[in-house]
Amino acid sequence: MLVTLGRILLLASALQCAQGLRIVPDHVFKNNRTSVVGRRDDGDAIDNNWTPITDWETFLLHTRTCGSSDAEADAAVSVLTIAEFGDILNDVKIINEGAYAATSTLQSAWTKMSNNEELSTEEKSQIDFYMAMYGTFKKDDNTGMTRASGQISRLTDFSNAFVQGLELGIFNIRIIWEDTAFELIDYINDDTSEKEEGWSFGNDAESFVITRKSTSQNSICEDADGNSLALAFVMPGTADYDYLTICPEGWTAFNEATTISAQKAKSVSDLEYEDLDTVVKKPAESIFIHELTHAGSFWGTLKTDDVALSKGDKAYGFEKIVQLAEEGNSEDDATELKSLKNADTYAYWAVAH
Repeated sequence: MLVTLGRILLLASALQCAQGLRIVPDHVFKNNRTSVVGRRDDGDAIDNNWTPITDWETFLLHTRTCGSSDAEADAAVSVLTIAEFGDILNDVKIINEGAYAATSTLQSAWTKMSNNEELSTEEKSQIDFYMAMYGTFKKDDNTGMTRASGQISRLTDFSNAFVQGLELGIFNIRIIWEDTAFELIDYINDDTSEKEEGWSFGNDAESFVITRKSTSQNSICEDADGNSLALAFVMPGTADYDYLTICPEGWTAFNEATTISAQKAKSVSDLEYEDLDTVVKKPAESIFIHELTHAGSFWGTLKTDDVALSKGDKAYGFEKIVQLAEEGNSEDDATELKSLKNADTYAYWAVAH
């Protein structure tokens, strides 16, 4: 199965980048609407300084300068222009349209399996890829076939909703260009009622805080030793929008990335011996797809998480995505299937198409 996947759907590797979404693993997101004890003195200015992305008016870029000097700001902003952000979102939409279209082939393949009919080469590849991502089933196993039908329907609905959300401008995302927009404040931890330190973005009642891991940690995006915690991460703003923060390593990834379009232009022989997790190196489209599946203001209870395997490791990257699928092979309820809740799994599925 994996040989077919490796040779026919090599672009499935695309979300090595999203492994950076380690999404601040030990940080705790806190809604401190009533308990923030630190106050921003520039809160209104922060919340009002937003610029819409070209052709994507519900995606707003925070206009605070990047870095501590004009030179640093120019260097950071030059990685992507506002128009290029728009191009990325256009690609994200196209990628999800492909993922949605692929579910039709997948459903057709499932029907043929049910009727004991021969599958086409494309249908076989779709079934192989689906089984790697979401779990195996056999045509002579009625329980497994029924389980797969429900899971495929849920995947179809999710990818269709993603496309519709982009087409109709339902996603509302505020993109923070860099981590220095966050202010280190004191706040009251809702769980312990203790005063703690954390990074806040927003003003007064609309503040959310990510707790500081140690007094030697000086950045929301890095640990105390300066190691990157994330390429990007999502945190809630209000019920109507979410914040997407791009960390310094994310900018580096954007600057060094091989685009999905460039990889698609390669021949199969060019890609044949590349590792799945390195076929596409940290493309911005992959980061956005992974992150947008976390946006609670759009998805509500359907938003994804960075799901842990039974041994505790998060299911980032192809190998662990496959392990997560194997662990869920006995799950009959599609709404409880961990693979359908894992951001990296969907991002690999989408980018592969």
